[in-house]
Amino acid sequence: NGSYYFGTRESGLIEFNKKTQTHKTYTVGNSKLASNFIVSLFKDSKGEILVGLNGKLQKLNLQASIFQSLNVPENCGEILSLAEAENGNLYLGTDALGLIEYQNSENNYKVINELGTNVRQVYFLNKNELMVCSISLGIFIYNITSKEITKLGSDIALKPWKDARFLSFHVDSDSILWVGNFKWGL
Repeated sequence: NGSYYFGTRESGLIEFNKKTQTHKTYTVGNSKLASNFIVSLFKDSKGEILVGLNGKLQKLNLQASIFQSLNVPENCGEILSLAEAENGNLYLGTDALGLIEYQNSENNYKVINELGTNVRQVYFLNKNELMVCSISLGIFIYNITSKEITKLGSDIALKPWKDARFLSFHVDSDSILWVGNFKWGL
């Protein structure tokens, strides 16, 4: 739609229209935005803007400028990251409950407990494999079809990192995995 979206820590969501060089600010006071503290933003395959908050996930209807709340557990904590599967389901990385699969067609969710809590980042490597970064447990590949979980790295390779507290990852164009952590940085 020609706009950029910026989440803020206290001032809500800002929409900047590139064509008209104007901006619109959505806040708790002037819209149905549930919080002015935006944790994450994600543009889905339909072009809709999803807003991750503390214990809430909302979708911005771009035509009507209205927020719709989606059904996620309120005790999930902050929704730190989002990724979308080909079938439209969303995978949410949260700080309190870890990985959550939001089943879009049913407006329902399923908590995937096996990957620990404090999931900082989720990213699809391909249509079935979701890379998941948990601060406390490390980096995993979660197969959304078979539900198989594979922890990256061998015990020997990860031994020096055992208490590194993983924060983020990036897979570059040469398929090299870069990992950021509290203890040693990159």
